[in-house]
Amino acid sequence: MNHKFLTVGIPIIGGLLIAGFGIASAATIMNNNHNMSAGRGSGGINYVSPTEWATNQTARFQAEATVLGLPESVIVNGWASGQNLQQIATANGISSSQFQTDMKNYQQSQLKDRLQALVSQGTITQDQMNQYLQTIATRQANFANRVQNLSGTFKGHFNHKPIGM
Repeated sequence: MNHKFLTVGIPIIGGLLIAGFGIASAATIMNNNHNMSAGRGSGGINYVSPTEWATNQTARFQAEATVLGLPESVIVNGWASGQNLQQIATANGISSSQFQTDMKNYQQSQLKDRLQALVSQGTITQDQMNQYLQTIATRQANFANRVQNLSGTFKGHFNHKPIGM
């Protein structure tokens, strides 16, 4: 009886699983194609017109220049030469720790602006915004502590010599 289940039942279950994955994949592709025509998509498919992209990129250059206190031309020239933002900052005398602080402050400011827009529209309350910001701060602190603890664990682990050496 068990042998019959193994030879008949498992292939049937496997076929159903594969069919299920195929249906889910097809639904995802159809959903992404639909969203692509609307200018947004998920799963890596994203379309914006060249004009929209240029507008977004210009705004990004301006924001990065403001955050780092550098002329926009410095940001654009660094980008054109293939540097990432941290490399541009370092090349212009901004320390790694100052860069991280500037970026963190900017991201927090952007998050607060976006959440405040939700409050202004009545989507969330000010208390909900404050609660969300506190939750994010707690998660970031917990993550930083875990990374620091793991760093010490790995550092100690990799400093050991193999047995017999």
